[in-house]
Amino acid sequence: QRLKSLTSQLTLAEEQERRRIAANLHDDVGQNLAITRLQLASVIHGLDDADRKEQLDEISSMLQKATRDTRQLIFDLSSPTMHELGLAAAINEWAGEQLKRTQGLEFTLADKLVGTEFDEEQLAILFRNTRELVTNTIKHARAKKLTVTLEKVDHEIRITVQDDGIGFDPQRIAAGVTLGGGFGLFSIEERMKNLGGELVVNSRPHEGCTMTMSLPGNQQTGRIL
Repeated sequence: QRLKSLTSQLTLAEEQERRRIAANLHDDVGQNLAITRLQLASVIHGLDDADRKEQLDEISSMLQKATRDTRQLIFDLSSPTMHELGLAAAINEWAGEQLKRTQGLEFTLADKLVGTEFDEEQLAILFRNTRELVTNTIKHARAKKLTVTLEKVDHEIRITVQDDGIGFDPQRIAAGVTLGGGFGLFSIEERMKNLGGELVVNSRPHEGCTMTMSLPGNQQTGRIL
């Protein structure tokens, strides 16, 4: 129990540090890059030398790329949307960014939760777990369709990641043979246990995969216990 408690505290501390670093990158590096590019654009506008303009345009393009990369790094570290608009909006925004690099994968988010509130630890862990499940699907499943569903079923809050990909044998995963050679599903399962929930994996080779994270909830209030 002490080890589980320490694991939960570590996950929460990591999320808080991610948020701090992301905020610093946004407020300092991101703002400085944007201001520098605006100043450079003003200089370019006043130049008559074509060669110099071309050189400065190249520098401006490099600054633009650095700005995009910094914005992506901020988003990868910690989603501001998660704390402002909630879990579903953060998942949808993050998945949209990831799928820009993926051809032929149809993504759907079904948010059926109404009035459900998560505390900081639950929010951080559920978002992290969902990202890992979606990332694994994108990398390994060879799926054409991917659906994430957030819903309340009886007394449980459930997040389901479902795909129509190549599937796998969950028994091999349980035995330590993972698709990526790591401990992805095991780590997610342990983090869910630490919250009092569970991860259930249903899959067969060539028959897709359905992975469901569940937490106990209160039917009257909609709040997580």
